[in-house]
Amino acid sequence: MKRQLLTSASTDREVINLWLGRKSHTTQISYGAIIRQFLEFVDKPLVDVTLDDLELWLRRLRLTYKPATIQNKILVSTKTELFTVKLMANNAFQPIFVCN
Repeated sequence: MKRQLLTSASTDREVINLWLGRKSHTTQISYGAIIRQFLEFVDKPLVDVTLDDLELWLRRLRLTYKPATIQNKILVSTKTELFTVKLMANNAFQPIFVCN
């Protein structure tokens, strides 16, 4: 049986835009900024992000932000990673490069 692709997204940017696309404009701006910060921090494609990367991100955030802000940033980063993993599990996402 041939698997059907869930999306034609082939880059981190396309996957992120797909995930953000159903959110309100304000949420897209807020989440987009958090995702950019996270990707700059890890400096690797979403498919290569590990639990260790998320833990290091959390440690960095604790040095800079209040707990409520940290929770939001971790939630957004984790949701983005989980969305990417879901697409990969369905052979729907073949990443090429990390978004800039």
